[in-house]
Amino acid sequence: MYATSDVAQQQLASGDLPALTTPLPDFNQYTRILVGGPVWSGHVATPVRQFLRQLQNYTGTVAPFYTSAGTPGDYEADFASLMPQVSVATGLGLTASDLPNAQSQVTAWWEKMAH
Repeated sequence: MYATSDVAQQQLASGDLPALTTPLPDFNQYTRILVGGPVWSGHVATPVRQFLRQLQNYTGTVAPFYTSAGTPGDYEADFASLMPQVSVATGLGLTASDLPNAQSQVTAWWEKMAH
C-alpha cells in the first residue's frame, strides 16, 4: 500500500499518469457513465484519473462510486474537479464498515441513478 502511494504521489507530481491497457469505446453513445475506483490518500486513484482524461469530450453525466479502507477525504470534490465539462452526479462511497449494508446502499444508489 505504501509503495503504491509513493508511486501515485510521483505520478501526480509529474502529471505522468499510468497508461490504460484497453481501448475505450465512444462514450458519447451513453447519457450516463458510472466510474468506479479506489480512494488513494483521499483522492481519485491515478489510473482512474487517466480514464477521466479520456472523457474530456464527453457531454453526459458521470457518477463516481468508490471504496476506501478508511476515510474518502475529498474524493467526490477531487473527482468533480477532473471533469469540469460534465455534470457529475452524487456518488457512492463504501468503506469496510459499510459491508453489512452494502447491498442495500448500492441498490438505493443504483435506483437513484436510473432516474
